[in-house]
Amino acid sequence: MPKRNRANEQRKQFGTAAVTPVVAAAKVDAAPVVVAKPVDDVATRAAKMFAESLSAHEAADQAERERVRLETEQMQRHEQLKANKQRAADLIKQLRGQDRARQRRVEAEAAYRVALAELQEFETGERPAWAPAVVDVEGDTDIESDSHDDSSESADDNSIGDDSAPTSE
Repeated sequence: MPKRNRANEQRKQFGTAAVTPVVAAAKVDAAPVVVAKPVDDVATRAAKMFAESLSAHEAADQAERERVRLETEQMQRHEQLKANKQRAADLIKQLRGQDRARQRRVEAEAAYRVALAELQEFETGERPAWAPAVVDVEGDTDIESDSHDDSSESADDNSIGDDSAPTSE
């Protein structure tokens, strides 16, 4: 029965790095130069695997944070669109009983149609066929510019002496 080679077992167990020759050519006409490259031992391989595992976990955590951020932004946008629609509906209800505010009621109904179309487009991904065309005014959408115009119109109406115009309380 042959003897066991304990020298190889000790080298594997205690991690003495074996040297693997690598041929590197410096110049085309020069003779190849042999460069010694250490072979990774068990501890080095384990450290590399641990580092790769950490970077994979960090990437997964970053992806999860990004997903949560996008989900939160989507939820906030949805709430904003619902609030815009509700404000437009409330304004229409407020103006319905007033005879002298016909022009403002027509504008409020148009703003409501725009807000409803934007909400349906956000929820379904498709703009409704009945929706008015999207018009950008200085980078703002119609509903945002209408909501700003309502406050200035009520101030103008009050200055003219229109008692039926709502006052902001």
